[in-house]
Amino acid sequence: PGPPVARPPSAGPPSARPPAAMPQTSTPPAARPLATATASAALGAAARPAAQTRANDVQSVLREIARILRVKEKKLGWGREVLRLPAGLSHKDAAAECASAFRMMAKRIHPDVREKLGKADEDNCHEALAKLQRARLDVIRASR
Repeated sequence: PGPPVARPPSAGPPSARPPAAMPQTSTPPAARPLATATASAALGAAARPAAQTRANDVQSVLREIARILRVKEKKLGWGREVLRLPAGLSHKDAAAECASAFRMMAKRIHPDVREKLGKADEDNCHEALAKLQRARLDVIRASR
């Protein structure tokens, strides 16, 4: 493959060379303002007032609970729908994903992880959590 390339003895092997210097800017990174909308969107809840974040979170949890309770248990594949598992997963892959999907959803709707709700909402929360457990068992049984 051709003659070897001569390097100065002080250069050493390529892995021993220091990395190329980063171009310096006039202001340090921490002092620069966020320039893009995606960067400010990435802040998410941190950029909103705490009361607004809690209200949105409670409302989204209540919507999730209502969605779980609407799914009919007689329907084929209802466990996958409750756990929001993709339809294209094989039974084996669905069983593997089932545990993490269950944990994520249980943490979200569990009544002990957020502020108290009204009596009816608390009852719905307990019912949805029980249905979530039945959905997990349905997915696991279908994979056997």
